[in-house]
Amino acid sequence: MIILDDEVPNLECSNTPVSCFEGSNGSVSVLATGGVSPYQYNWEKPII
Repeated sequence: MIILDDEVPNLECSNTPVSCFEGSNGSVSVLATGGVSPYQYNWEKPII
């Protein structure tokens, strides 16, 4: 992330776990406030 303003963005993250082993219905959400919009997100699949 490159911040071009003195105001630092605030990130509020929440998640919903999968309902069963090897399930695919989990989710993650991020709410960004402050800083300079528009915001750009880059999601990468984690290695678990």
